[in-house]
Amino acid sequence: MGTKLLIILRGPTGVGKTKISNILRIRLGIEKTFLLNLDQVNPLEFNQSLQEAVKHDNVIGEMYYGNSHTTTPQEWLSHFNNYRKISIVLSASKETCYKRLNLPDREWKISDFSCCHKLWKKFEDIQKSNIFASNAGIKEVTIDAEEMPNQIVDEIMNLLKNNY
Repeated sequence: MGTKLLIILRGPTGVGKTKISNILRIRLGIEKTFLLNLDQVNPLEFNQSLQEAVKHDNVIGEMYYGNSHTTTPQEWLSHFNNYRKISIVLSASKETCYKRLNLPDREWKISDFSCCHKLWKKFEDIQKSNIFASNAGIKEVTIDAEEMPNQIVDEIMNLLKNNY
């Protein structure tokens, strides 16, 4: 691939952003890849993360909603002017997200389905408004996240190879 790369993974809680990020990081090279929490709300910590991120060839950002990082992304995206950028929306049913949120290896769980449904619905409503893609001005691709994580990563790697 040869150039710096920013991959933004977006999706509802439980869709698999963290799992996919970790597999992508391994495939792209752990030493060369930084995981960026785009839902970070503390400005000082977020700016420190941005400064660390741009030291790496590859950055994978995870975003459920992202607050101002979603609505006004131009400021933080300006740190990545010399990166190829793609936003990938991972899509899965609320039932799948709920099951994943309650897997035994999860650090935290949401055992109340109605809470999971609210989070899933909130992301769906945000996504319908297309606010991130339109404000960021970068290509956005939706990938079916009902598949196994390695299959999803294979699809992402193929997108990157084919210059999406």
